[in-house]
Amino acid sequence: MKTALLAIALSLLAGSAARAQDITAEPDPPNGVTVFSPKTVERVRSQNASFVFWRVYPVITQSLDGNTKRAALKVEITTPVGVNRKTTLIINVDGQMFSDSPQWTMLGSFGDRAVALVDLHDEAGTLSFQRIASANAISLTEMHKNEQITVRLAGKNLDVFKTMFAKYNELSPRQSARD
Repeated sequence: MKTALLAIALSLLAGSAARAQDITAEPDPPNGVTVFSPKTVERVRSQNASFVFWRVYPVITQSLDGNTKRAALKVEITTPVGVNRKTTLIINVDGQMFSDSPQWTMLGSFGDRAVALVDLHDEAGTLSFQRIASANAISLTEMHKNEQITVRLAGKNLDVFKTMFAKYNELSPRQSARD
């Protein structure tokens, strides 16, 4: 019995250590925060537009003094035709729809890459980090010139949310600051 309990405890510790190694922590003194992000995030091809690739993952910031923390969903889209700066992002989490009009930052010389951050809140009924971390299915849709471009996250792309949510819960303060 003791051997079985010890084996379980060791496997949990090993899993926790492996997850911790999957996260980078980058101090950003000019902005007064440390930024936590996954070390690797796989690109996912859009379902209905084979030339569009997405990278979707959580990012955590914690103030350098440890008094506040925030979480955001980072969305990167790469496409040869460019991304509309005013596009709406529709996020479907286990059948519940959320809509956001994030500020898109254009990268690349032809606007072929865009990045946006969508805040994740703790309040009930909002797009929360906990809701995403416990999701079985997540899809994102971006409207592009009257065309919907959709991606579904699965496997490792969903697991990264669980790993980052565990890190979020480890960080002080235990409750994040409200907007």
